[in-house]
Amino acid sequence: MGIPPSPNMKVFKFLLIFTMMISLRQQLKNHFLIGFVPFGEEFEDVIKPFIKDIKQLQHGIVMKIGEEEVWVTGGLDLTMADLPQGNDLAGILRQNANYGYRTCEVFKENLTEIDYDIKKHGRYHHLTNNYFDYLHQLHDVPSLQTAFAKEHGLCIKPNVLDQLFRDRYTQTPQDAFHA
Repeated sequence: MGIPPSPNMKVFKFLLIFTMMISLRQQLKNHFLIGFVPFGEEFEDVIKPFIKDIKQLQHGIVMKIGEEEVWVTGGLDLTMADLPQGNDLAGILRQNANYGYRTCEVFKENLTEIDYDIKKHGRYHHLTNNYFDYLHQLHDVPSLQTAFAKEHGLCIKPNVLDQLFRDRYTQTPQDAFHA
């Protein structure tokens, strides 16, 4: 996040919907639709203007509220997606890959094992972030990068939302079955 141009300037940050009571979060008026991706269009092409604006807001902008100039910062906090797009947004291969879900490292052959240790093999965000860091270090050796990405079920190409300060795992599924 950016630094205010003056140390005496008030600083405002965006309102997190999660700080609202659940009864307020459930009201449709408190949800902000950015837009739909028209049929046949690419998500990246539609979201680029939004990304540009959010990047500017992340660094902070001066706004006049009443007679006072204030420093306002904000960012992307939560995304809503179906399961395949949620994996795309998290940089994880889709469910037909070896692992399947953005928060799980259960190999597909182990999905039916009743005694499988999910705690030991969970896809924890701090570990996956380390995987992504290492994956990007391998960019000079494509064969190693591809092998590492396949081993851990990661996408090599960064997602368009990776340009923003965000937690790739803070998503909510759009359907009750994956909530």
